[in-house]
Formats: sequence, C-alpha cells, structure tokens
Amino acid sequence: NGGGAMWDVVLSSSVTENGYNIVQCTGVPTLSLVLRVDGIVNVEQFGAVGDGVTDDWAAIQAAIDYSKSLGSPFYSVNFGRGTFGLSAELDRSGNGVYIDILGAGQRNTILKVLTGSTPFNSVINLAESSDVAGRTRVQDFTIDCEGLCDYGIDAQSMRYWTMRNVEIKNATVASMIGGNWDTLIVNNSFNLSPIGFLLRNIVTNNPAANGLTITDNAITSCPIGLKAELLFNDASIYDNIFDTCVDAGIWLAEGCRKGMLDDNYFEKCGTGTGVTVPVNGGGTEQVAAPIVISYDPTAVTSTT
Repeated sequence: NGGGAMWDVVLSSSVTENGYNIVQCTGVPTLSLVLRVDGIVNVEQFGAVGDGVTDDWAAIQAAIDYSKSLGSPFYSVNFGRGTFGLSAELDRSGNGVYIDILGAGQRNTILKVLTGSTPFNSVINLAESSDVAGRTRVQDFTIDCEGLCDYGIDAQSMRYWTMRNVEIKNATVASMIGGNWDTLIVNNSFNLSPIGFLLRNIVTNNPAANGLTITDNAITSCPIGLKAELLFNDASIYDNIFDTCVDAGIWLAEGCRKGMLDDNYFEKCGTGTGVTVPVNGGGTEQVAAPIVISYDPTAVTSTT
C-alpha cells in the first residue's frame, strides 16, 4: 500500500475486517491480511498520501485509533515526509492514553488544513479536561492552520510531556494552547498567530502551570508572544526569542508566583497598541512592552 508495511496472512473467518489494519486479500475471499506492527504505527500504512491535496484526515485518525486500541504499552504514531492535508481535528485524547506523535523533521512533515474546510478547534487535540494523559513526545513536524482553526495544538490537559522541534502557524486564536504539570516546551516555532503560546489551566487545576518549562523557542510575528491567562505559577521561561510581538512579548495577565524569566531575547516587541491591563484604583489602560505583568490586587504576587 506504499507504506512499507508487513502483513500476516490469516483465515478471514478468524478476524473482522475494518478496512485499514485488517483487510480482504484481493482475489482470495477466504484469506485476510493483518497489519504487523513493531512498536510504531505509520500513517502511510493506513492510507495517508501526503501530497498536499488529498484529505488524509481519516487515514491519520485511523492510525491514532489503532494505536489506542492496542493499549499499553502504546505504539507511537509516525509520519513520513510529505504535506498531509486535513479537513478536521485529529483526536489523540483519552484517559491514560500515552501515544507519541512523531514526524520526520520540521521541514519534512507538514500537517496542513485544506482550503475550504469548515473551521474547527485544533489540528491536534491531545487530551480532554477529564483525561489523565501525558508521558508523551510530540515532535518533528510543522502545522499550518491556514486561518481555519483556533489552535494548532490543544494541550490544555496534558501532563508530564515534551514538545520539541514543532512549528505552528496561522491559527486564529493561538498557535498553541496548553501549559500544565511538568511540561517541557523546547526548540519550537510559533508564528503568524494572534498569540504564539497561550497558557491556560486545566479545568480541575487552578494555577496556570506547575513545573512548566518553556525554553529555546522562537515566537515570531505574533502580536502577543506568550500570554498566561491565570496566575503564573511555578514556571520557567528562558532562552527564547520573541521577534515582532508588537503588543507584548510576554504577558502575565494575572500576576506571578514562583516564576522565572531569564535570558530571553526581544526584538521589535512592545511597539504596538499594547494589551489592556487593570489600573490600581479602578479602570484599565493600554500597555505595550516586551514584558507585561498585570497588576491585580487579588493575585498572589512575589519577586520574579
């Protein structure tokens, strides 16, 4: 099928065909083929083309669902080289689901929303609010939202995971939304979205982040580079580049507790109309700066 897969030949009476990993043997109605997997699942094995025109959503979702069905230890879902067209959200969510999403390199594997698609929430939904999901790698690909989804990656409920060498661009709200317990966001690019990285808590956890590390990322041409919507708690942002984030490079909108900002580079940041912040005594004002920490009398703040 073009994916370089190995298949086992079995009696059709012993299996139930599903069209992707268990299929009919052409010309021999009594035999079926069962996909053999050895620790990884390739989306090409499930029919993904990667030509930038074909809608590969169903094939990629089938690969993810198949990995889910195997249970623990979960197999990673791998992409080869190509531009994989998508018309809907890829759903990796599930309580206790630990599936790696791995590409062949930021410039080699591109997930692109197809022109004309009905707008949707995110290109990849990693976890739902009630899930306990983490211990996962997401790395080595590019997401182009094409202005048709709110986020490239929705990781609001992810815990104990790493995202590395991923580029996300052209989202309508933020390139990425997330930020949770023991998360490492390293060596990624967030471009051409209203917000580069939006930190938001999971529903059952009040602080915006616990043990979150954001380092060695490049956020470019996003009016707001990074915004923490809730109290910035027990998190570190260091060695990142913020370029042309005209309203604010970093905006901690509800104060800070146990946070570290260190060795970040800002260029052409804070030159726009700014962000709306509360003023002591009432009212609001517009503030544009490389770093904005909003004053909120109800927030718990301390030295940063």
